[in-house]
Amino acid sequence: RRTPAASLLSRPAPLGARTRSVPTLPAPAGADAEHYSLDQALENAEDLLRKDRIDANELGMESLVLLTNEGSSGADRATYVSQVLLADDEKFSELKKVLMCGIAGSDDEDDDEHCDIDRKHNEVMRRHAFTVLGNALGVLTRHDCDRLRAILGDRSWFGEVGSLLSYLVDELAKAETHPHDACEAARCLGAILTAAPDASRCRAKELGAPEKLMVAQGVGQCRHAMLAKESSAALVQL
Repeated sequence: RRTPAASLLSRPAPLGARTRSVPTLPAPAGADAEHYSLDQALENAEDLLRKDRIDANELGMESLVLLTNEGSSGADRATYVSQVLLADDEKFSELKKVLMCGIAGSDDEDDDEHCDIDRKHNEVMRRHAFTVLGNALGVLTRHDCDRLRAILGDRSWFGEVGSLLSYLVDELAKAETHPHDACEAARCLGAILTAAPDASRCRAKELGAPEKLMVAQGVGQCRHAMLAKESSAALVQL
């Protein structure tokens, strides 16, 4: 027969006593906490864009539109997200790839075999991509122009500035059929010309930007006020 003391010693320890505490990293504070939360938001957008669902992809792009918009995110947050998206590094490379594909467009967009749903989806994604780029360029032009100038001076994720300018000028030529996309292209072009005039002005003129901007301006004056405004602003920089 066991004594009470022996019985007590043989009992298993309470659950709380047997559970070992797991060390945790200290929570980020201040600016680090802000950047951490924004990185989490970008990761969520990246996850949505990886999914094989149209609604998820479009929601991911809409998230990027909001994150780069000063009105919805605030100047500091939008500036940080814009720096991340435009920086030439491996951080959030999937996001940058999707943006580049949206801006460059697809060769099969006009293919008759391309179903209407896919064509509409591609148009929405392309429009969002131009809006994100326009937001990012505009935010950095206003709040961190030196950083934007350095980005445009390097070979960034969208290639040399000349390559990006060709996409923007091509989009301006579609002002009659896609006035909103042309408006975003004019906004992007104006921001690039403002931040890096020496690197972009001559190339833009070679691509016929002044003529296409004037046509877009005329279209805007007839039926798209923002297109007229952004085209006029870009023309001033040329």
